[in-house]
Amino acid sequence: SNMAPSITVVIKSGESWNITMQPESVSVSLNSQVTLLCQMTGCSSPQTTWYKDNVVVSNVPNLVIPVLALSHRGFYVCKSGDLSSGAVRLSIKGIYQYFVHIQLNTLTTLDIASKFQMYLVGRQVLNNSANIILVNISYSGSSLDAIITLAGNYSISYDLFNNELNALLPMALGYIESNITSIKRFDGCPLTNSCANKYVWLESE
Repeated sequence: SNMAPSITVVIKSGESWNITMQPESVSVSLNSQVTLLCQMTGCSSPQTTWYKDNVVVSNVPNLVIPVLALSHRGFYVCKSGDLSSGAVRLSIKGIYQYFVHIQLNTLTTLDIASKFQMYLVGRQVLNNSANIILVNISYSGSSLDAIITLAGNYSISYDLFNNELNALLPMALGYIESNITSIKRFDGCPLTNSCANKYVWLESE
């Protein structure tokens, strides 16, 4: 298959060390190449540092992501000394995520949770228009929480996915009596993190 074109975000500063071109948020395809380019002038050898979600990821002006993965999604900022760019939101086209809370009539075990995860990952849903590519799970007592990530080519309907997931539960949970008590779009925060600044990712709107 042909590699998708690179997306380049350019950040520039003048001699006064002011940002003259604010970076724009971008949304690109999974597995494509992305280049974030930080150009600065005003001193002989400015030290450029790229941050992703406030963590240093690179110390070179050109941040190249050869193959865009889910883990690359986030907010990027280029800094040099006291100069800082605006945040670049890197989103992924065609990725949709749901948080699902399931109540079982028995205690949830690792075996039950693992079988649920394995049954769903790789499964085509919504008339084969979307594919479940990742299921993150946690469980406690008789409940099971899951963040289900789908890759598809159109805006996935909440009602359609809810109905289809309900139909998949018996096989996914080995016919243990269960019901979905909550299903909602996922806000981008991991299950173990409350996330003070919640954000619904652009590609899942």
